[in-house]
Amino acid sequence: MKLFTNLVWLLVLAFYPVSVILAQDNPEDRLAVAVLPFTSSKIVKAEDVETIYGQVTEAFVNTRRFTVIERKNHAAVFAELEQQKQEIYMNSTNLAKQGMQLGANYLVLGDVGAGGSNSAVAITLKLVDVETSEIVASKNISSDNSGTKKLLSTGLDVFSITSASKKGYYNNTDVAVNSAGKTMVNNLSINTLDIGKRVKDFIVEYFPLNSKIISIEQQKGDEAEKVLVAVGEGMSLRKGQTLYVYEQTMLEAGGRKLRRKTELGKIRIESIEGAVSVCKVSDGGTAILKKYAGNGVYVSTNKSK
Repeated sequence: MKLFTNLVWLLVLAFYPVSVILAQDNPEDRLAVAVLPFTSSKIVKAEDVETIYGQVTEAFVNTRRFTVIERKNHAAVFAELEQQKQEIYMNSTNLAKQGMQLGANYLVLGDVGAGGSNSAVAITLKLVDVETSEIVASKNISSDNSGTKKLLSTGLDVFSITSASKKGYYNNTDVAVNSAGKTMVNNLSINTLDIGKRVKDFIVEYFPLNSKIISIEQQKGDEAEKVLVAVGEGMSLRKGQTLYVYEQTMLEAGGRKLRRKTELGKIRIESIEGAVSVCKVSDGGTAILKKYAGNGVYVSTNKSK
């Protein structure tokens, strides 16, 4: 039976080496992410906010781990978010409702501020789990590496900016009054941020590479000794790397849905063979053998926090 199973997998790998085996590379199986319209400080130009929004969205697309929901396909929902984002973003229930309308698993919120003597950019990214309505991750990105004295996370009025400029927080050329009489920051240093790399690092940290155990390659009694996992070349993996096996279940308490992760064991990559890897079980062999085929069981490159 085992020989037959292995032959079937070899045939599958021969014809569909990535798209079928690696769930995260199959668009139908990817997590759906919606990058919502960003909030910003009053003095940051709208076009700068839009540029940063586009770069963050592109970074999520480029990882090929997500289905990024496009604004043009949900124009009405995004229009409502744009008009009421300050109010909606402060209420997790409203956020979850909008996320469900978009069909998203996760929402990405962003706030853009500016400060420092070099027109520095300060970006805060937050990740919301639509199913639980919880903020599960937060990341601060700033381009000011010259000892910024003040970061504007909520915006400053004209008098605050004038005062800050006098105290040397800003160069005179960094702020100007536009035609509407509104003080704005000029020459925002977006290009120094390397947003793509920083967002990628954020994704790797909070969205580890997850996959399935294909089969038990070797067992002794009631313990798994070696397993075949659907991760392989081109995924930044290395021989000897430790992977973690988890079982995920959903619980409900007080009307809230909670995600529970239980570590079943650890495995170590012994060899990388194309789109798959043979891993030696270093801990939890009994639990892995018993539960590896379950729907909630997966292998992750990161240890759950």
